[in-house]
Amino acid sequence: MRLSRIEKMRLESQPVLTAQQLSSLEELAAQMMGGPLHKTQSEYIFYDDKVSWLTGPIGTGKTAAAVARMTIPALCLPGSSWFVGRAVKWTLEETTLKEYLSIWSRLGPGLIVDKQESPIIKYWLAPAVPSPDDGKAEPVEFIFHSIDDLEKLGGTAFTGVEVDEANEITQQQAATLDARLRKRLRWQKQPVGPFYLNFVSNPVRRSHWLHKMFCGEEDCDPVPWGRKFLADKKENEANLPPGYYEDRAKGMTPEMKLRFIEGQCGPDPAGEGVFVQEWDNNLHVRDGLAKNYTRGLGGIRGWDFGRRRPACVIAQKQRNGQVWRLAAQMGNNESLENFGRKILARCGEQFPGITSWTDFCDPHGDAKRDVSEQTSLDVLRSLGVNPRSRHHSIATRLELMSKGLTTLVDKKPRSLYDRTNCGLLIEGYGGGYCWPPASPTTGAIKDKPLADGWYEHPMDADGYIEVGLAGPLVDTSKFPTKLHKVRNPYTGR
Repeated sequence: MRLSRIEKMRLESQPVLTAQQLSSLEELAAQMMGGPLHKTQSEYIFYDDKVSWLTGPIGTGKTAAAVARMTIPALCLPGSSWFVGRAVKWTLEETTLKEYLSIWSRLGPGLIVDKQESPIIKYWLAPAVPSPDDGKAEPVEFIFHSIDDLEKLGGTAFTGVEVDEANEITQQQAATLDARLRKRLRWQKQPVGPFYLNFVSNPVRRSHWLHKMFCGEEDCDPVPWGRKFLADKKENEANLPPGYYEDRAKGMTPEMKLRFIEGQCGPDPAGEGVFVQEWDNNLHVRDGLAKNYTRGLGGIRGWDFGRRRPACVIAQKQRNGQVWRLAAQMGNNESLENFGRKILARCGEQFPGITSWTDFCDPHGDAKRDVSEQTSLDVLRSLGVNPRSRHHSIATRLELMSKGLTTLVDKKPRSLYDRTNCGLLIEGYGGGYCWPPASPTTGAIKDKPLADGWYEHPMDADGYIEVGLAGPLVDTSKFPTKLHKVRNPYTGR
């Protein structure tokens, strides 16, 4: 009888790891990684549930951790099938595949028992344990294929899937791969897993599906698809050259630094950020402001009446004069009335110790809408909210916002922002709220920030707070028609 390729491998291959070596999977992972695991790598590699997204700054060992997360369970599941993909073929072969082969080489020459390079790239690995039914070494299959050409794989089922640079694929492609996780192992009566769906990428824009599906923040799906693992840049510094992040950050825009150096999801605006010279993530962003708000003091809310995306910023002025932004929230295709009810409920639940509220809003809130005689102010008043407003120019509002960032109170900026609850504002100040690009034909520059339908709403709401707290406004003609690079007295930039 002629034996199939897989049957020959079963007879010829032996488990590549001894029982003694398998006594510590941490040691196995460290051998693959070329050194000790840092905290996020260890948590990610040995995460038990199905769906995960590993992200974080550049240089944090994400790709290597992804190889270990796929390989270790594969070696423990004889006969399993694993898919490694990237959006297009050449990047898969030039980067991802080479990383797998490099890391696999650390497990010795007996690991790879066969390979196929055409028409589909496949590698077969000797398992770490024998098959539970007959004690033979059922080889483990790894398929490397581009995601833009999945139809060539037909109806192939997998045990695990890893997508490198998952920011390059669509949510529909991710769902298609998820549907392929149905491989039945030879000793199973039905496909019961375990199954793995792993995504790996640098941080994405907040409009990207990965952010929406995994981050669990206010602009995300209420129930995350899986767990997000966020590496910290300090975890892998021992394996990087001195000054690695300082050198990489040179020439980056603020939003690029936010994503690739700080590891946070952020914007990718078209023009120069309005506050790029004043804003410093390390100075203006603080952990725990929302949890440590001052009970017994009043609160402040700024409202923007976006037609499809109303926004509200919740703040509190501290006794020393600092203005803490506790939260920022934006509606999504909902009426101001529904959004207002949500904000009032949130204030009552999250900040019950705030004794009273002062509300500020867009000075044009008394304008009647085309479809109703009721103004935006009327809507808020019907909810028991009586906001104040001051007529002012855009230049005045921007100048006051800049002043809040550059004025020091107790050696800290007067305006501080909660890291967890003010993501939209943090990204807006970091570069998402930007000037429109200059005209490609005339070179003309507009004096009004880009009306992007996104960052403009929470940023305007925050600006109304600054305007409202400023008291009587000075003559707006004293301010320039366009705010440009104001020097930060704290950073010296």
